[in-house]
Amino acid sequence: MKDLEPAKKILKMIVKRNRSKNSLKIHQHDYLFKIVQKIGMAKCKPINVPLVEHFILSKPQCPSSESKILKMENIPYANVIGTIMYSMTNTRLDLAYSISLLSRFMSDLRKIY
Repeated sequence: MKDLEPAKKILKMIVKRNRSKNSLKIHQHDYLFKIVQKIGMAKCKPINVPLVEHFILSKPQCPSSESKILKMENIPYANVIGTIMYSMTNTRLDLAYSISLLSRFMSDLRKIY
């Protein structure tokens, strides 16, 4: 048997333990930042609330021209939603509403212009 020291990272989650304060913190900041960089949104303005309640998405907002539909084929929409959903189930419960709303549009992957 071998002592591997206290865990620092488990399944892409960073574990920070403070024995003097009896606290244990788990976060996925680096994992989420990699996702944001991958989809080209690293320089976007951060906000406290991921998606406000009165924000409404609907199918009529999606463009119907072939050129705009072809642009969406290069964007890994379903992959990004699934990746963020993994983070949501582990450490970011505040993303649940946003992800559930956005995942409804995985069947019609067209950008809103």
